[in-house]
Amino acid sequence: MSSSITPLQALTSIANGSSSIDVRAPLEFQRGALPLSKNLPILDDEQRAAVGLCYKSEGPEAAMKMGYKFVQGDLREERISKWLGQLTLDPGALLYCSRGGLRSKIAAEWISDKGHVIRRIEGGFKAARNKLLSFLAPDPRELLILGGSTGVGKTVVIENDAAAIDLEGYANHRGSAFGAFLDSQPSQIDFENAVALQFFKQARIDSDKRERTRVLLEDEGRMIGRINLPPCLQAAMSGAPLIILEATLEARVSHIFEEYVQEHLDTIASTQALDPFQVLGERLGNSLFSIHKRLGGARYQAISAQLNSAIKAHKIGDPSGHREWIKTLLLDYYDPMYQYQLEKKEHRVVFRGSKEEIIEWRRAKLSILH
Repeated sequence: MSSSITPLQALTSIANGSSSIDVRAPLEFQRGALPLSKNLPILDDEQRAAVGLCYKSEGPEAAMKMGYKFVQGDLREERISKWLGQLTLDPGALLYCSRGGLRSKIAAEWISDKGHVIRRIEGGFKAARNKLLSFLAPDPRELLILGGSTGVGKTVVIENDAAAIDLEGYANHRGSAFGAFLDSQPSQIDFENAVALQFFKQARIDSDKRERTRVLLEDEGRMIGRINLPPCLQAAMSGAPLIILEATLEARVSHIFEEYVQEHLDTIASTQALDPFQVLGERLGNSLFSIHKRLGGARYQAISAQLNSAIKAHKIGDPSGHREWIKTLLLDYYDPMYQYQLEKKEHRVVFRGSKEEIIEWRRAKLSILH
């Protein structure tokens, strides 16, 4: 047996932890999918391309026949076995294709023939994504933006706030020139879907509590690595109140060393790199080079020399040299740039304080005041 559910019902199920069987071709899945989806295609990329050409030249009936011809016998049973395997892991799993058409309908029929129940998303991925995107344009009054100089520890506050959405976490990038992780960023579509789902979850929580909570977001530029912040979300954030996290220069230097140097070194070492310090030096050097034009030639050369010396000393047991290039980069580059940006946002600032003060203030003003 199979049944269809609306995109909104599907999002509710996904928000509650239901997985989805995505029967689209692998290339479609790689461009973006619904959160918690597993790609178990009914047609592979070549088969889908051939069926598409047939549809255009000979019509839908011929294309359907070609599709059935591609997936029959042992291959058909293999496809069904994989779908049933996912249903065994998650009996509440959903099913979708691109637009809720033949691929998901046929898959649902074959699953039903085996005596299993599956819920198929009406309108498929396109309809569910369109519904998700509607949650990426919140009212600015429903947001609270966390700003602060580089290294103050904004991510720590975000990660420990129950009503925060970690944009950098979903983008898998810390946002700055040095913010890339070893593993790659998600697709633009996957990022948008993941963030939208979090807004949807918060809207459901607010509905249950019958009050509106200010969602906490970190102040971001237009890009987080290679991920674009959706214009509608960026516009909402630019009109929301701003709180500023403050920390001493020494605390910031220590925080940056831990996050951008030591944690990266530990991660590189865990990949069994032959010389983790060489890899770290190359990554940090490449990041520094990416802003060399903005630094200027002399300043870039000076910081680059400090960085290279720090890597050499760190390799023989003395990591203290990193503090020098980090401090220089903060004072000569990041702080002036951030101060310039903050001056244009000063009218939106509603509170400043340390991490502890921010958390306490946030706790007292969690809900929107009318």
